[in-house]
Amino acid sequence: MTAKENFVYTKQILPAGISGKGIEIFRDNEGRVFYLKDGYKLPYLLLDPEEREIFIAELSGDLTAIQVLEKYFGITDPDEQEEMFVGCRYGNLDYRADLLNGKLTHDAPRCNMLDKCKGFNIVCRIPVPKYGPLTRKEYIVVILIAQGRMIKEISDSLGITEATTRTHITNIHRKLGVNNNLEVAAWAHNNRVI
Repeated sequence: MTAKENFVYTKQILPAGISGKGIEIFRDNEGRVFYLKDGYKLPYLLLDPEEREIFIAELSGDLTAIQVLEKYFGITDPDEQEEMFVGCRYGNLDYRADLLNGKLTHDAPRCNMLDKCKGFNIVCRIPVPKYGPLTRKEYIVVILIAQGRMIKEISDSLGITEATTRTHITNIHRKLGVNNNLEVAAWAHNNRVI
């Protein structure tokens, strides 16, 4: 019996918008990487080899991500590198399939290590706004804005002054080409940030 045959299949309700043909990658609360397909939840490494090959090809083409996985995370085993890479780049459970009809659509990162991760925007990828890339801190502020946080709450959460928060928000508005935080939240939603 293979590991896949030994695994207890659990039927899951697919998030709205994911067709039965799509594959959604996600991390659980303990950081383990799974996939949903046809309503079944299984560990990522049990994904069919031909479907895994699409993720492997992306990792193989990203030498910087491989170097970061080795140097900063100490991961040298190819399966462990692949699982970490896929978990970082595709690991948010949302309503859009990560793999559909042979095409990958990565998720914007939302993990609890954004503020200190050495793989930030290398292993994971943040969306690039129209008028310039967001800094790490600006990206975190975008997430907090999209969650409905007010300036004081953002400042307290990040341990920065309200003036600094306002500066980040001004820069975010300029880079996204928007006029207010409601438009920031819409951008975050449209780009799978939240």
